[in-house]
Amino acid sequence: MVQIDGNLDEALNMFVKQLNGYDMSDADRLDVAMEGAQVFEDKLREETKSKHYSTHHDETYGHAADHVGMVKDREAGAGDLKIGAFIVGWDNRFHGINMLRVNDGWSQYTGDHFIDNLRHSSAIRKQILLTEKAKFDSILKNKGDAK
Repeated sequence: MVQIDGNLDEALNMFVKQLNGYDMSDADRLDVAMEGAQVFEDKLREETKSKHYSTHHDETYGHAADHVGMVKDREAGAGDLKIGAFIVGWDNRFHGINMLRVNDGWSQYTGDHFIDNLRHSSAIRKQILLTEKAKFDSILKNKGDAK
C-alpha cells in the first residue's frame, strides 16, 4: 500500500512500482485514469464557478463553468489508449480561449493563474492519486489479485 504522507513524487514513484507487478488491461488503465480525470474536472468546474462565474446571460454559449468536460486523448500511447490519458478542459473553443486569457492575462489584464494553481496544487494531486488508487484497488479486488 502506498502511503501519502511525504513527497508526492515519491508516492507516485512507489505507486508506479506497485503497478508494474500487475498486468492491467487497456480498459482497466482507462478506468483508473478516468477516475483521476473526473476529480480534476470537478475541481476545475468548482474553481471556474467560484472565481469566474459572471452574471452575463449568454444564450448561445452559457457560462464557462457549466461547460467543463473531459475527452480521451487520442494521441496517448501512439494512437491507442494504452496509457489511459484524458484531457480536461472546456467543451467549446470560445470558453477555452477566454479561460486561458483570464488565466494567463494580457496587456490590459493581469492573469490570476487559477488553472495553473489548480494543476500544481498538491492537495488536488493527492486527491487524484487517492481516487486512482482506490479504483486500482477495486479492480485488483475484483480480479482476485489484491495484496
